[in-house]
Amino acid sequence: MRFFDGPAELPLSPELIARMERMMDDLQTRHDVAQAETEQAQAGFAASILTILRIRGIALSEEQHTQIAESRDSKLLTRWATRAETTASATNIFLP
Repeated sequence: MRFFDGPAELPLSPELIARMERMMDDLQTRHDVAQAETEQAQAGFAASILTILRIRGIALSEEQHTQIAESRDSKLLTRWATRAETTASATNIFLP
């Protein structure tokens, strides 16, 4: 941030518009990267839940497997992960 003492010159309108467009493009790029990283982390979380269940010998139906694998809801994935550690049955994972 710059501060001026005395009269300050503003960039010409086309220059200002171009600068703001670059700023908006940069923000959009950062948003897209953050969104992709979030989705990648959630997919990894879902894969971890499936691994925990497989190692524990908890059988899942194809529908249950798909439900976990495709979920991108962090709260739901966290609930399922907690239940996957202790459940004796796949059905218990999906209880409300």
